[in-house]
Amino acid sequence: MTTTDRFIDAVEALLSGNFFTSATDIRKFLTTVAEDAELREVLQTSVDAFRSEEDYKKVFFDRGALPDRPDKTVALVTAFLFRVDANRISLSDELSRLFPSLDSVSAYGAFCEKYLQPYAESFVTLLRGEATDAVEQSKPAYDKMNEDLTAILDEAEREIKLSALAELDLTELLDAVRGLKYALAYDDAILTAFGYRRIAYLTERYGVPFPFYPALRDLLKLYGVL
Repeated sequence: MTTTDRFIDAVEALLSGNFFTSATDIRKFLTTVAEDAELREVLQTSVDAFRSEEDYKKVFFDRGALPDRPDKTVALVTAFLFRVDANRISLSDELSRLFPSLDSVSAYGAFCEKYLQPYAESFVTLLRGEATDAVEQSKPAYDKMNEDLTAILDEAEREIKLSALAELDLTELLDAVRGLKYALAYDDAILTAFGYRRIAYLTERYGVPFPFYPALRDLLKLYGVL
């Protein structure tokens, strides 16, 4: 297993959790990062390049946007997770400040979408230095693949909207489908695979045999992404 795969597995487990499991999920994720030399190197490089408490406050106290630079995003969100894990801040209190109109469960879902998903993508972007050659050698014909995938994902949205899923589950799965569409814009096999795995996890969790799912999986295998 490559370092990138190890990171993706760890962050997927974090993203698939909920408010009640968050303490354990955050601890397991940070442990994975701490135990892997290459992940530690990416993190250390980001932290060394960016030590701004002022910008941390802008994002997590003033509810500002995450930085455009991946290394800054990694530094800021990792700092937040470390503070939660070390009990320096209360996750419940932070979620209440960041999403004052939501309860803890809904706020954690919003936190994953607004902060953890971009964090995961930023970390993968920084990790691409370890896998650039491999990605380039196996990079599929993205123009054709994107065209085919977009058609399947459009159908996926229609199927999900017509399903009997509960509203919150339906919204979560639709967000995952739209997240994969967003990943396609980067022409990056790693991010595309990451987006697919999120859809796969939710589809299996909800137990609904959507017709689009096997077509999506088979297409990504055909183009060498999976």
